[in-house]
Amino acid sequence: MVVILFFDLLLFLVLYKTQSEDSLWYNSSDLTAAWDRLVAGATADQVRAAANLRHDLVDVTREVLTGLLTAYHGRLVGAFSDNNIVLLR
Repeated sequence: MVVILFFDLLLFLVLYKTQSEDSLWYNSSDLTAAWDRLVAGATADQVRAAANLRHDLVDVTREVLTGLLTAYHGRLVGAFSDNNIVLLR
């Protein structure tokens, strides 16, 4: 199962090409789906036993969280700029 997930992730990374310097070179919803599959498919024993799986889990998790926090930061900056107290709470 883990090998299949790894190759799914590898295929995902190969299929997407850089669109521009300002945009993501991948579809963030596809990355989130790949992360879900990695997390769901990896047991605790497999994660402990396979350093490359741990690396992939950490790397993909970091990328997913970066995307989420970037979007959240943009909303906070917009709310601050608009003096939108409701969104800032």
